[in-house]
Amino acid sequence: RARRLGGTMDALRRRAEAGDAEAMSDLGATYAVGGEGLAQDLAEAMGWFLKSADAGSVLAKLNLAGCYRDGRGCDVDETKAMELYREAASSRPPDPVACDAMECLGEAYRLGECGVQVDDGEAARWFKRGAAAGSVACGYRRGVCLALGVGVAKDVPAAVAAFRNAHESGHAGASLDYGHCLMRGLGVAVDQKAATRAYAVAANKNHPDAAFHLGMAYLQGAGVPRTPRLAAKWLLHAARAGHPEAMHEYAGLVSAGAPPGAPKNVGDAVGWYAAAADAGVAESAAALGSAHFQGIDGFVQRDLGEAEKWFEMALFLGMAEAAGALATARLEKTREAKQTQTLQAHDAAWICFLEKVSALRRVSEMDETTDEDGGGDAPCSRRLHASCVPVPDDKDVVQALKSAEEKHPSGFLFWHRWGDFAKKYDAYFAPEEMERVQARIDTVGSRFPIPTPVQVTPAGVGSKKPRQPPTKPPTQTPPARKPRPPSQPVSASARPVCKPPKVPSEVSLPAKPPPLLIKAPSQGGSGRSKKQVDAVARHPNSPYAAAARRR
Repeated sequence: RARRLGGTMDALRRRAEAGDAEAMSDLGATYAVGGEGLAQDLAEAMGWFLKSADAGSVLAKLNLAGCYRDGRGCDVDETKAMELYREAASSRPPDPVACDAMECLGEAYRLGECGVQVDDGEAARWFKRGAAAGSVACGYRRGVCLALGVGVAKDVPAAVAAFRNAHESGHAGASLDYGHCLMRGLGVAVDQKAATRAYAVAANKNHPDAAFHLGMAYLQGAGVPRTPRLAAKWLLHAARAGHPEAMHEYAGLVSAGAPPGAPKNVGDAVGWYAAAADAGVAESAAALGSAHFQGIDGFVQRDLGEAEKWFEMALFLGMAEAAGALATARLEKTREAKQTQTLQAHDAAWICFLEKVSALRRVSEMDETTDEDGGGDAPCSRRLHASCVPVPDDKDVVQALKSAEEKHPSGFLFWHRWGDFAKKYDAYFAPEEMERVQARIDTVGSRFPIPTPVQVTPAGVGSKKPRQPPTKPPTQTPPARKPRPPSQPVSASARPVCKPPKVPSEVSLPAKPPPLLIKAPSQGGSGRSKKQVDAVARHPNSPYAAAARRR
C-alpha cells in the first residue's frame, strides 16, 4: 500500500510540476491537511494553490480564499479573500465549486465577516444565485431568508418548498426545519407523522436538534406511538452531542426511571442536570436546588448552601419561580443555623454537668481511700441539685432536638441521653432532687417518641430488654417460687451516704454520617423543561441561531 501511495503521489507531483492546474490544486490540498505520505505544510500548500489559481483552477481560487480569510500559510487578507470568492463564484458555467463560493459570499454578508458589513439583501441575492445554480445549501439558506423575511419579503409557503427540496436532496438542517413546519402547520397542513419522519432523517445524520425533537416526539407521542425507550435513546444521543434541553429532559427520565430505555439512575441524572444548568437551562438549576434542599436518601445530602447557589443560578437564567424557592432556602438556612447553635449550647451545658459528676466521683474515691486507711466515716454533704441538670425543657431546645432526630439515622436522640438518667446518676442527688429532675425529664419526654425497648419505670426511664418467659420442659414441673415484693423506688437511705457508686462513662451520641460525595437532583423536580424550546433557532446549520462559519 505504501508503494501504491508513493507511486500515486509521485505521479501527482510530476503532473503538478508539468503545469497541470488541477494536479497543482490537489497537491496543495494534500499539503494543507497532511496525508498520503506527506506531512502537513501550510506554506507549501499556499504555494501550490497560488500556482494552480494562476493556471485558472476555480477550486484553487476557492481554497486560496480560505487561506487568506483564516491566515493559513499566509497573513490574513480579507479583501483578497473576497476578491477570490467573487472570481470563483463568477465562473461559467456554474459548477459545484462556484456554488460553494456563492454560499461563502452569502454567509460573509449575512454575518458581516471577511471585511464586509452585514447586508441581508446582498446575502439573500447570493443564496438565490446559488440555489438557481443547483446548490442544495444555498437553496436551504434561501428558504431560511424567506421564512424569516430577512433580505427578502417573508413568504412561508415558499420557504416550506425550499426546505422540502433541500430535505429531499439530503440536507440535514433542511430536514429539521421542514419537520418543524409540518409539526406546527407553518405554511403547510399539520402532519405529525411526516414531521417525525423528517426529524428521523436528520437525526440519523447526527443532527443534535433533530435527535432532541425526535426524542420528544417519542416521549409525548406526537406523530409516533409513545415509546419511552426510543425517547431515551434519542434524547441521550442529543445530550451527548451537547444539546442543553436534551440533557435536561434525559436527566428527568433517568432521575425518575423510564424503563426499559432509561432505568432509574439518580447519579447519572445529577451529571446531566449540572451540564444542562451550565449550558443555560434554568429548570435544571432549579431541579438541583430542589434536590439539595430536600435531599435524596443515598444520593444527595441535604445542603441548604448548595440549594441556595442553584436557586440563585436558576433566577439568574430567567426563571422567575426560583425567587420564592430561593427565599425559602435562605429562611430555612437561617433557622437551621439557629437550631445548631441551640444544640451546641445544650451540649456544652451537658458537658459541664458531666464534669461536675466526675469531680464528685473523684471526691468519693478519695473518701473510700480514707475509710480504708482508718480515717473515720465522716458524713459527706456533697450532693448535686436539680438546677444543675440541663434537662432540655426549653421550647427552642425541644424543637431543635426534634429536627435533629428527624435527620439522624438512628433517631431517639433524647432518650439516648436521658432514658437511663436516674439509673446512672441517682446516687449523686438527694432523693427529692432526683424526683424533681425525673419529673422534668418525664414532662419533656412526653413530646418525643419512645423507642420500643425503652420502658418507663417509677425509678426512671431505662433501656431494658423485654423479659422472655422461661421455657418449660414437657415432663418437668417448675419449682414453686415465692411471690416477689412489689417494685419500690430505690431509697437514698439504702446507699452509703458518702460512698456513691462509680458512674459509668457517658455513652456518646452516634457520630454524624460522613457527607456523601455524590449529589443529585430531587426526584420531585419537574423533570421537564417549562419553557418553549425552539430547536429551529438552535441547530448549527441554521441562521436562526449561532452562526456556523464555513471553514
